[in-house]
Amino acid sequence: MGWLLPLVSSVISSDVQDTVKTAKRSAVFYALIAVLALTAYTFAMVAGFFKLAETRGNLDAALILAVGSVVVIGILCAALSIVSTIQRRRAARRHAEFQGQLAVAMSALPLVLRSKPLLIAAALGAVVLLGTGRNKPHAD
Repeated sequence: MGWLLPLVSSVISSDVQDTVKTAKRSAVFYALIAVLALTAYTFAMVAGFFKLAETRGNLDAALILAVGSVVVIGILCAALSIVSTIQRRRAARRHAEFQGQLAVAMSALPLVLRSKPLLIAAALGAVVLLGTGRNKPHAD
């Protein structure tokens, strides 16, 4: 049973670590997007008000800042999308590696079936592995 515990714990800890990393990264990007969106909205409203108040004015700088903020928001959204895609590809690669490890473990199945304590440990490990939710569908 000692050889099964590290395998199960590594699977569980890697899933938790990936989820925490993704949540932190998304929170930082969304916070930046929110601040810049608020800035763009503020500049756009102030500039629009002054443009309407004065048919001509030197407030084009405020409009440029608003458009610049919107552009930065777009760049940040694109960056978050790219990083998420990279993370999904890495997770798929790790999943494929896990499938290879599972195939190796299955090759040891005849040895496990001959030993009653190993059979019990393998059954418990399989139940834990199936309960970790590795079969969640991914939206592409």
